[in-house]
Amino acid sequence: MFKSNWVNRWFCVAVVLVGLGGLSWVWATGCCSAQEAENEAVVEQDAECMIVDVDQQIRDLLDRVEARGESLQSFQGEMIYTREQLLVDTMVVRHGDICYQVQGESVRFLIHFDDLQQVDLLAEDYESPVIEFDEDFTFDGQWAVRRDSRTKMLQRWELSADRADREALRLGQGPFPVPFAITTEDVLENFEVSLVPEDSSDPVNTAHIHLVPKSESSFAERYVNLDLWINNSSSLPYQIRYEDSESEITTVTWSEVVLDGAVDDGRFDLQPGGADWTIEEHPLEPVADMPDGN
Repeated sequence: MFKSNWVNRWFCVAVVLVGLGGLSWVWATGCCSAQEAENEAVVEQDAECMIVDVDQQIRDLLDRVEARGESLQSFQGEMIYTREQLLVDTMVVRHGDICYQVQGESVRFLIHFDDLQQVDLLAEDYESPVIEFDEDFTFDGQWAVRRDSRTKMLQRWELSADRADREALRLGQGPFPVPFAITTEDVLENFEVSLVPEDSSDPVNTAHIHLVPKSESSFAERYVNLDLWINNSSSLPYQIRYEDSESEITTVTWSEVVLDGAVDDGRFDLQPGGADWTIEEHPLEPVADMPDGN
């Protein structure tokens, strides 16, 4: 992994040195036209080296993300979620936490929200109130569950006859693709990827990659672009942002992250809060047998 980067860098240095040597020889013989041609060749070769090096950096980064995702047993952390609605100049801000866990061949995750704030982006002098909003979402690979204390409602949807494994959460593979099941192959197949220079607003100690869906990719119908901020120490995404086709920009940032720690199983057991709660359950509809043509 690191060897490839060093090979590319040394190759670039070699091209520059060879070019300078050639230029010295041309200058001594007074062949100006040859010097110009040599200059252009050096610039083109150096640019190609830079492209190769950047491409290799991207691949190395994605390979590290994939490898860490494969070994990851759990990811827990505090979360800030924002959704900007560009057409109406509003933004939703929510605080909460996430818990993602691998259990043998299956996976599950939980998202909890503590509050909700609706912000008017045009009203600079008005601070909208923060509403207490106790809400949970879970997915255990088979059932998706939503528990909303504000409306006193528990909703359950069966999405699969069998519990999904990590493979089912890969990009484009299932109903809930998560940033801990990323593979290099999926990303490079579906997106044009570029490295973004470091910015003071970036989460600390992260590398920023920008993804634009390829026109033939199914993601092109849903997303304008996506951004991932990869923590350099853990090789996992600590912030994601995407702009969808509905002119909405969603950003999720995690902090106080705990990796591979013990998980409280009770958090995944979402139950109604009392007899006055409404419970909805939507089992998976059976697939009708296909006619045999006789």
